[in-house]
Amino acid sequence: MNVEPWTLLRQLRRLAGLTQEQAAAGLLTTGELSQIENGRVLPGRRTVCALCARYGADADEVLSGYAPLRQRDRLRNEMYKAAMRAREPGDLLDPGPARGRLSRFERLVYAALAAALAGRTVAAEHLLTMAWQASLDGAGLTRRGADRILAVEARVHFLVALACGRLSAALEWQQKMCARARRLGPTAPVQPEPKRL
Repeated sequence: MNVEPWTLLRQLRRLAGLTQEQAAAGLLTTGELSQIENGRVLPGRRTVCALCARYGADADEVLSGYAPLRQRDRLRNEMYKAAMRAREPGDLLDPGPARGRLSRFERLVYAALAAALAGRTVAAEHLLTMAWQASLDGAGLTRRGADRILAVEARVHFLVALACGRLSAALEWQQKMCARARRLGPTAPVQPEPKRL
């Protein structure tokens, strides 16, 4: 049976007889360890190795469990950066065969962005409604991954509101988009929007 790497880390800690406070001491905060053990944060290689050493366990199995998750996270980050810079649908990154690594929620939000960039506002709003029906909860995203897709979602709302002449709504969504992008740091600056009016 395949065990998620964060579950394996939690099991190894418990087998070592350590509390989260003891395991985290000097490495990270108890809250950070909790986030790692619940799959909300992808730990770095050094953190995994340090934790496994503290647990008296080999890190290879845990690291190999995180490898596909890191690949998916890199794909998500590249798609986010392209989405926040895109001025037309062709600027978006096509994940190709890796599309299956994205959740239904993410695929629908990116499709909504493509529709909004193409000026198809009704389709964009419909796709966002479908995304929320699919639910962000089951998307299997880290906290950072959720922040990225929610910034893209805010950009879709902004573009739709702007195209429909709802300027106060556009301003509100632009502020949300920028706030969400700022939380992610300097990885993908929000580009000025093309004039649509």
